[in-house]
Amino acid sequence: MAKVLIVHASREGHTQHIAERLAETLRVDGHEVRLAPSSPFPGASGADAVIVAASVHRGRHPLALLRAVRAHRRVLEHLPSAFLSVCLCAAGSDPLQRAEADGYLRDFLGRTGWKPDLATSAAGALRFDRYGFFKARFVRAMARRAAIDADLRGNVEFTDWDDIRRFGEAFSTLLSAAPTSRMAGHRRMHPST
Repeated sequence: MAKVLIVHASREGHTQHIAERLAETLRVDGHEVRLAPSSPFPGASGADAVIVAASVHRGRHPLALLRAVRAHRRVLEHLPSAFLSVCLCAAGSDPLQRAEADGYLRDFLGRTGWKPDLATSAAGALRFDRYGFFKARFVRAMARRAAIDADLRGNVEFTDWDDIRRFGEAFSTLLSAAPTSRMAGHRRMHPST
């Protein structure tokens, strides 16, 4: 089975929690999984495949992650790879909100030049216990403006865990179909600068 690296960029910890659930799904299929925060970017050394999971804040994924993925793009494209964009806009059934979430994903991929094998948006969470006073007020105002139907007095989780499991299963299926040479070929690659 494959050695999978899951890199996560998480501010309040929810994207890391999603990465951990992805790891569980992949381990059930027999893969060896290592989790790593995106800062500093761990590279892909020793990995047969890579998943990058990153949250959107104020309309953008973390700039440091964007730069790191751009720098490591050649390596990532020589491995089976996937990108999971975590965004509150993905929580709604409103097609405009869904389009906004997908727009953040496309923006990240466009700015990095990376073409992962799989990419999707997933809903995140509101973690009021991790926000300061002003950020909590700002987030509540934004959630109301976006017509998010939830009790905004405490933490709210919007993630569809079945979708996360299916994403992990789809990546595992991709690994089963990937030629061994593609997974081993990265050992000759170096990050572009």
